Amino acid sequence: MKALFVIPIAMALVAAPTLAAEGPHEGLAAEHQKLQEAEKAMEEEHQKMEEDHARWKEEHDARKGSAPDAKHDALEAAHAKLIKRHAAVVKKHADLVARHAALEAKHEGEGKPKKIRADHLKMGKEHKAMELEHAKLTKEHEKLKAEHEKMLATHPEPAK
Repeated sequence: MKALFVIPIAMALVAAPTLAAEGPHEGLAAEHQKLQEAEKAMEEEHQKMEEDHARWKEEHDARKGSAPDAKHDALEAAHAKLIKRHAAVVKKHADLVARHAALEAKHEGEGKPKKIRADHLKMGKEHKAMELEHAKLTKEHEKLKAEHEKMLATHPEPAK
C-alpha cells in the first residue's frame, strides 16, 4: 500500500518545478502586449509633441513678426528640452520592453521559480518608475501648452 503513495509523490516532485515555473509566467503575454502598446502610444505622443512644437513656432512667428520676444524664446527652448527628455523616456521604455522580452525568453524552461518571481518583481518596479517619469513629462507638457496658449493670446491674429 505504501507504493501507491510513493508514485504520486514522486510524480508530484518531478512535476513541481514545471508547474511552479509556469505560475510566475501566467498572464505575462498579455502584460508584454500592454508594454508594447504603451511603447507605441509613447512614440505616437512624442511625434505629436514634435508636430505641436513646429506648429507653435510657426504660429507664433506669424503673429509676432520679426520682433524679438524673449519670453517666447524661453518657452520654445523649454519645449525643445522637454521633447528631448521625452525622446529619452521613449527610448528608455523601448529598451525596457526589449530587456523584459529577452528575460522572458531566458526564463522559458527555467526551473527556478524564486528567480523568475524576483525578476518579474524587478520588471514591474522598473515599468512603474517609467510610467511615473512619463506622467511627470506629460504634466510638464500640459503646463507648457497652457503657457503657450496664454502667450499667443498676447499677440494679435496675423493679417490675412
